[in-house]
Amino acid sequence: MRAHFDEEAARAALLLEAAAYCLLRCRPASVRKAAFNLVLAGLRYHSAKQKRLSIHCYKQVTGIYSASAWRHISEHLHDILGKQCAELGDARGCLQHSTALLDCSHRQATAQAHYLGRFLEAVQAAGVAGPVPGLALPLVVTDDVMVRFADQHCYPPNTPASLLPGSSSSGAAAAAAA
Repeated sequence: MRAHFDEEAARAALLLEAAAYCLLRCRPASVRKAAFNLVLAGLRYHSAKQKRLSIHCYKQVTGIYSASAWRHISEHLHDILGKQCAELGDARGCLQHSTALLDCSHRQATAQAHYLGRFLEAVQAAGVAGPVPGLALPLVVTDDVMVRFADQHCYPPNTPASLLPGSSSSGAAAAAAA
């Protein structure tokens, strides 16, 4: 850990990356410590203007954190990777990581809007004309859609009046039957 503070950025990054690989070779392997060292190495590579090496370190770590319940760390890594891929001009990589950021329902609406904006910019930069690869969209059956607004039902435009609750025709039919 001293390498993170005491050395120049490029040398510190190399030492941190080597330490991470050593931690993975230990028995038992210290996977979380190795991942942390790789994140620090990516940070130092980025500050040394070695963006490709930084992206390499961060990509290795995303596999470790995506399999666990550490969604905030995974989200942070995809955020960094998306920005760095955009800086390098890798539109497809930026789109891939921006797509991963769309699963942020635990975030506030402003953060979700920010991620959606970055995703749309990435789609435009990548020049995707059809469906976005890796983006799972739900299949919507329009016949089964019901919209609620202020606790009131909204119905499709061609709904017969007899199907609407509280309509005058259903009230008249009930009165005639009685």
